[in-house]
Amino acid sequence: MLQEDIIRLQSQASDEGQESMNEDEAFIKVLGPEKPSRLRGCGDGLKPPSKRGERINDELIKENEALKKQAEEDRTILESLKTDNKEMSERLQILEPQVNSQEDQVHSQVQAVLKSQLPTIIQNMSIFRQIHSPTNVSYS
Repeated sequence: MLQEDIIRLQSQASDEGQESMNEDEAFIKVLGPEKPSRLRGCGDGLKPPSKRGERINDELIKENEALKKQAEEDRTILESLKTDNKEMSERLQILEPQVNSQEDQVHSQVQAVLKSQLPTIIQNMSIFRQIHSPTNVSYS
């Protein structure tokens, strides 16, 4: 019966001089527009639930839960890193002046040693020049 209606609609359109309908267009004309919760040609009532769709939905729910768990773990790690960073920054603020002070002390000590040794260095250079001067070199 359905097939006959489709064929009749297709031939009727071509008899009236209209552009002929393809099979899909005739099918829609006979059965009406598609409804999302119904299956065409399977009688009245709702369409049965898709097991494949349920399985995919369950997989997506599990994946979503896993992603939420991972996001929560990432947030925990991020908060821990922020805390560690803050503690390190506070330690650096305490240590930086101490290091600068020690650097200044070492610099002062090096200068004091150089100043105290400067006369000895100058004297040793003078002796070195005397020993190695061209007038003291003997040629045998």
